[in-house]
Amino acid sequence: MRKYIAIAILSACSASFDAHATTASEPNGTHPSSGHNTKIPTSSGNPLQEDLSCNEVNQAFIKTWNSPQVADITYNVKADGTLKPHSEFRAVDAYQYEKYAFSTKWRSSGRGTIGTIGQRGPFWNSCKFVGTESDIGEALRHYSAIWRSFPYEAPADIWISNVDGRLRKIQRRYPDKLWQYPFSTALDVFSYDPAQASAPAR
Repeated sequence: MRKYIAIAILSACSASFDAHATTASEPNGTHPSSGHNTKIPTSSGNPLQEDLSCNEVNQAFIKTWNSPQVADITYNVKADGTLKPHSEFRAVDAYQYEKYAFSTKWRSSGRGTIGTIGQRGPFWNSCKFVGTESDIGEALRHYSAIWRSFPYEAPADIWISNVDGRLRKIQRRYPDKLWQYPFSTALDVFSYDPAQASAPAR
């Protein structure tokens, strides 16, 4: 299993925060001291540049990844709307941790770096602002988009905090032809609460 922030992780962010953040060494062969290295393209016009309609979504992923600590739980959204935990990802200071929901064993590695573009183009495409919504008293900016990370592609909904600009939820609905998980609809829920986003006990 490799679970990252969906921007390049992250998974995204794992996922969301998914298969986008690198946990290997930097190009010079050294691990990043903080894991908060970011390079953001600023223009568009070819398949290997950002989709500018997704600027706020990309910035939300950057802010999420640059948080000192963040937790991301990926859920299986069942047909009846109930949620079943599938996996959990945490990034704390210079390290990241991951495990399946059924396991008590965490895997750890150096916190990776991120970007907004993958091998075949940007991760987030055709973003549209849906509206402002409220969730447990917090105002959230809701976007729809197309998420791509070769070989996967899925329509997605992203909810961003109107207060701090960080991710709160991401839902991806995979087509029948190719699922990233053993289920078709995945929901990532993010937390910045130290009680939930702390380094696992060893």
